[in-house]
Amino acid sequence: MPGHRACAGRSPRLSGLTVRKNILLGGGNRRGVPRRQLQCEADSMFDFFPGFTPLERALGWTLSGRELQFVAVARGMRTKTRMLLLDEPSLGLELLIVQQVFRIITSTRKLGTTVLLVEQNANLAS
Repeated sequence: MPGHRACAGRSPRLSGLTVRKNILLGGGNRRGVPRRQLQCEADSMFDFFPGFTPLERALGWTLSGRELQFVAVARGMRTKTRMLLLDEPSLGLELLIVQQVFRIITSTRKLGTTVLLVEQNANLAS
């Protein structure tokens, strides 16, 4: 099922690139899509995740756990995949941030993406 699934998590690839470039990487599997369209879709991720626009030029190594989760989920969403695998998206995050991450996951599901979630917190996963 190559091209139809994506894994989102803390990737070593995040550290040396800006948030915007990391999000643009998410569209790398979509051959034949015009570059302008890919850039517009990356812009839409900043609309979908309000409050992260100021991080657009931040390098990955400067990001907090919450911000890394945002980048990982946004990059996964950009693949336009049918399935997104999330491994412990709440790991190491404070409750308020965890709730925000799970609202994003719910929104992703509403957009038609199947989400396979590995999570120790059963209350959140339901």
